Amino acid sequence: PPCRADEVDASIQSLGGQVCAPACDASGSCPTDIPAGTTASPKCLLEDASSGKKYCALACTSDSACPSGATCAKQGFLGVCVYPEKKDKKSETSLVVKETANSTHYEEPPCRADEVDASIQSLGGQVCAPACDASGSCPTDIPAGTTASPKCLLE
Repeated sequence: PPCRADEVDASIQSLGGQVCAPACDASGSCPTDIPAGTTASPKCLLEDASSGKKYCALACTSDSACPSGATCAKQGFLGVCVYPEKKDKKSETSLVVKETANSTHYEEPPCRADEVDASIQSLGGQVCAPACDASGSCPTDIPAGTTASPKCLLE
């Protein structure tokens, strides 16, 4: 905050912070112009519980991924970059974090509750990795268009 004309200045219930949140487009996509130095990803993660309108936020895994002055506030496994609430100015809009993040396993972070956000040494990058079961099998729900098969490879 202060927010741009195409963003709402909103507080996020349960996270105790403020965001400047642009609306998600009809396909659930978000603007990709983010503050310099930010590595958090814009995602359609927020919802106005009264209207059902959906908004974008910066999905994060750590404070260092957020813009200067913001922290990565977590609700369960899902992190959202938030700014401290200003004591003298309360946001008029109150948003909630949608509980549904990724619809399948193996998508990019933020990860589902039954996955870990893992870095693979020597390869660089991150992956959402579900645990293998006792027989070495992995969940088989994969993102649309994926041709790779899940295998129990990480330790």
